[in-house]
Amino acid sequence: MTGPQYTGPQHGGPFTGGPQGYQQQAGWQYPPPQAPWSTQAPQPPGAPRRNRTGLIVSLVLVAVLLLGAVAGGVVFYLNVHSDGGIPPTGAQLDPACDAVSEQTRQRLRTTNPDPGTSSARESQGTSIVYCGWTQTLGQDGEGSRDLQVQILRYSGAAAADQRGPRCDGAQLPPPQLGQEACIGSTQSGNITTVTLQVRQGSYFVLVGYNGWDVGFLSNKPAPVQDFANAVAGVGQEVLATLQG
Repeated sequence: MTGPQYTGPQHGGPFTGGPQGYQQQAGWQYPPPQAPWSTQAPQPPGAPRRNRTGLIVSLVLVAVLLLGAVAGGVVFYLNVHSDGGIPPTGAQLDPACDAVSEQTRQRLRTTNPDPGTSSARESQGTSIVYCGWTQTLGQDGEGSRDLQVQILRYSGAAAADQRGPRCDGAQLPPPQLGQEACIGSTQSGNITTVTLQVRQGSYFVLVGYNGWDVGFLSNKPAPVQDFANAVAGVGQEVLATLQG
């Protein structure tokens, strides 16, 4: 008696018991590996990488501007602090100008005779001597200083017309000089001018001193009181040499 016969597929035959259309594959296929997760947006092909060119250019421009500012400051400084004098003129002034001593002219930084402001003349009973000094190059320093002295002598009928001191500008306490005296100061920009006028007998003396000082990068007015003391000292020297 034979048993039931196996009607399934023979060895090596195709398996037909699975879902329709299923065919056994030669091997298990794995999906391709994925790139690591990144929050950075992908850049299009050919896009340049971020660089620091703009920052470098900005730093270079700032450095150039700073160098320009420093160079400009140096130019201003050298210009302001340049020597205020001129080469020695070698001019010979009227002997009456020797009343202002060499020591005083050195102290006032006006050692250079100025022929442009110096002369002597006489007219209708009045004699006038003009004396002027400025700065000497390489000797009297920076800034500006100029000294002028006028010595007038009245004689004869002109003596009756001799005027008294009348100083322009702000009035400063007059020194105890001569019979009458006054001191006035004026300011024009950075230029300080102080003037002394003194009457003594038949003489009338005027002393003017003007100039400016220097700051760090610009000129500045000179101290008025220093100039007032300077003209008073010059006036005293001149009066000491006059007779009559």
